[in-house]
Amino acid sequence: MDTKKSPTPGEPLAIPALRLLTYVGQAAIFFWLMSAQSFAILTFSRTMAVCVLTYAVMVFAMHSVYGGFEVGRKKSHPIITSMWLGQVCTDLVTYLMLQIMNVNSANNEYLQLFGIDCLYLLAAMGLQLVLLCVTVRTGNEVYFAAHPPRQCLLILGDMRERDGIERKIGQFRLQWQVTDVALWTDRYLPQRIEQA
Repeated sequence: MDTKKSPTPGEPLAIPALRLLTYVGQAAIFFWLMSAQSFAILTFSRTMAVCVLTYAVMVFAMHSVYGGFEVGRKKSHPIITSMWLGQVCTDLVTYLMLQIMNVNSANNEYLQLFGIDCLYLLAAMGLQLVLLCVTVRTGNEVYFAAHPPRQCLLILGDMRERDGIERKIGQFRLQWQVTDVALWTDRYLPQRIEQA
């Protein structure tokens, strides 16, 4: 009985660094731009505590719902789309909380959702998207440079299926490379599986 397992590819050390840069960078962009009109968000205050807590809870929730920095497991576009959607939700909820916290005698007499802060919010979202695109694409490039595609054997019931299946596998050419094709009725199939 063969107890050898194929090694599970680990992620290069650059990936956790890019993950940290992505999450911390997005938070820094948001809080830096929001502080232009609401300085209390950067000082130890109730406003800061509530906004940071809201932001952290939303990041965790959105990460759970939409997925996170899953480079090496997904293509760049789906990662960017899902993470940015989660980031937009996080920003909107935290922005709303900040605007509610700013309704007081020192700041605003009433809730203002579409003032100058809204422009800062849109700028934050744009910068976060740029950061996300750069870090995700870089992460996938680093991951796949360290992990070349795994070679695989394609076992078919009919050779007429070959082109269609190879085309579908070709969408994941960074992860898989078909190096051999066999019919399931091939008498040498066990040896070919062993070689693969």
